[in-house]
Amino acid sequence: MSTTDAFDLVLLAVDDAESAHAARLARELTGEVRRVSVLTAPAVMVEPAPGPVVVHAFSAAGAGRPVPAGPGAVTVVHDHRGDDGPPCPTADHVVVGSHAEATAVVAAGFARGSVSIVARPVDERYWAADGPAADRGDAIRLVATTGLRPGDGTDTAVAALARVPDVELVVTGPVDSPAPAHRAELGRLLDGAAALGVAGRVRFVSGPTPEVIRSADVVLHLPWSAAPVDPVLHAMACGVPVIAGATGGLPETVVDDLTGVLVPPRDPRATARAIRRLCQDKTRLAAFSVAAVDRVAQRHSWTRVAGELLRVYREAAGLAA
Repeated sequence: MSTTDAFDLVLLAVDDAESAHAARLARELTGEVRRVSVLTAPAVMVEPAPGPVVVHAFSAAGAGRPVPAGPGAVTVVHDHRGDDGPPCPTADHVVVGSHAEATAVVAAGFARGSVSIVARPVDERYWAADGPAADRGDAIRLVATTGLRPGDGTDTAVAALARVPDVELVVTGPVDSPAPAHRAELGRLLDGAAALGVAGRVRFVSGPTPEVIRSADVVLHLPWSAAPVDPVLHAMACGVPVIAGATGGLPETVVDDLTGVLVPPRDPRATARAIRRLCQDKTRLAAFSVAAVDRVAQRHSWTRVAGELLRVYREAAGLAA
């Protein structure tokens, strides 16, 4: 790092997940920038620094906090939600995880030159193919991750199950949450499973955890519209093929017929067909597993993502790449 392109980096986090993300990024970039600060307190303060300062917020909520980092500070917002909502209007630069998200951000009014695409990282120390798996029986196991929101597409997974006998579905998410919205959605899914006659083949467990994901033959992620891609990345890192909805950034994350299968959103019939074809071909399942692990290692490692973010910081600050 030369003195001519040195800059301070301030990483802003608003919750535990963002804090862990920021801490890992800080470790990756130690020695690559002049100084790294990770700020998580409700009211954050940074001493004004001479020279360029890049403020990286992991959400619009973080970008709204006061950071007196000097008049030349540049704000980079990492819009990692995966949806098509507007990003932080005060950002100088926006980082997204896919071309689909970039298109949405540009449509919201940002100049294309102020939007960068950087793949989402995966914590390979936690999400990995090696490790224990949750107990299971002999039946083919599908695992669907859910945030217990109606648009997650968990109802599509339940409806597809009615078309594939001798298969079990484990739904993992905040199933123990007392939040009224979560309880209502859980009740809706339970009622739907009962109405379809598959309640005995559906289980709801708290998570997701690597152990539950590794126990699956296939992971389902079937959102109705653009949504975070983390569930499929976690599955791929654990060596589990995925069946995902062809919406948002998912078609750029799942390589169709290589690391998984893409299906139209809200289509139980197409989902069931994909389940049957994939689970009946053990050779194909094994090949998808190897390809999934390799894709995560090549495209979503922290080393690669940190290097790409460093390039974005330098570009946003007007420094040499």
